[in-house]
Amino acid sequence: MTAADLTAYDDTIQAECGLPFAQQQLTGQVGYVGTIMADKVAGMTALYATMMALFHRERTGEGQEVEVGMIETMAAFMLVEHANGAMFSPPLGSAAYPRAVAPNRKPYRTKDGHLSALVYNDKQWSAFVNAVRPTWAGEVDTWGGWIWINMDPECEPLRDYLEPAATLLEGRPSGSRRRPSR
Repeated sequence: MTAADLTAYDDTIQAECGLPFAQQQLTGQVGYVGTIMADKVAGMTALYATMMALFHRERTGEGQEVEVGMIETMAAFMLVEHANGAMFSPPLGSAAYPRAVAPNRKPYRTKDGHLSALVYNDKQWSAFVNAVRPTWAGEVDTWGGWIWINMDPECEPLRDYLEPAATLLEGRPSGSRRRPSR
């Protein structure tokens, strides 16, 4: 019996490509994704492959054979991010992309539903903290690519605190700075 002789059920393919493991890392529970993901991804991959075969025929007059295996498609789909540290010998980490399986990567509960907040870079963190104004954040500012959060709501603005260094350094290129004498 070959792989081509085996029935490809979505749940079986999800299990074989590691989706339940990724779900466990995310939620603490082993489980399938709440959709027929393997069927959909393999179907879209078959569509793309067929379209490229037709494009090739249009350009060259030659036909193409299209073969799309569900397990191969889903394994490639999952390994893009989840091969991570496990693909090295010896392994540098687990077979999971930490950001994708972080427990707090989810919609957040609000008073009347849920909200998705993706905050990845300094500019987004600064905007987020300024928008929601958490009780622990006094003054929020950015300078030199860094976010500065002072827990004291009565503090002076960062720019005022850092003067005159801020003005002196702002117009100069980084390469012009020298190491202070010791």
